Amino acid sequence: MKIKLLSPLLLILIAGCNTASLPAGGVNVNIAPTNAAYTANCEYLGKVSSQMGKWSYMPVWEVRKQNIYNMRAEAYYKYGADTIVISTVQDYFAVGSALKCRKN
Repeated sequence: MKIKLLSPLLLILIAGCNTASLPAGGVNVNIAPTNAAYTANCEYLGKVSSQMGKWSYMPVWEVRKQNIYNMRAEAYYKYGADTIVISTVQDYFAVGSALKCRKN
C-alpha cells in the first residue's frame, strides 16, 4: 500500500526538477529582439551568459529556456538591467547583453 502511494509522489517530485524556472529578479527583465530599434537608446551594461551541463535531466528545449531565465536574473542582479538582447542560444549555453532602457 505504501509503495503505491509513494510512486506517484516520487514521479511528481522528479518531474518538478525537470522544468525551467525563472528566478525572482528575472521577472523585471525584458527580452528584446536583436534588431529592436528602441535598444539604440539603451545603455549597455555588460555581458550576460549562462551554461548548463549536458548532464542536465531536462530536455534540450528546457535547458535553453533555463539559460535564458538565468541570463535575465543575472542581468537584473549583477547590473540592475531591465532588458537583455540575446546574441547566441545553443543547446547548453546562451550569451547576451544587459541593457538599461528605462529612465528612472
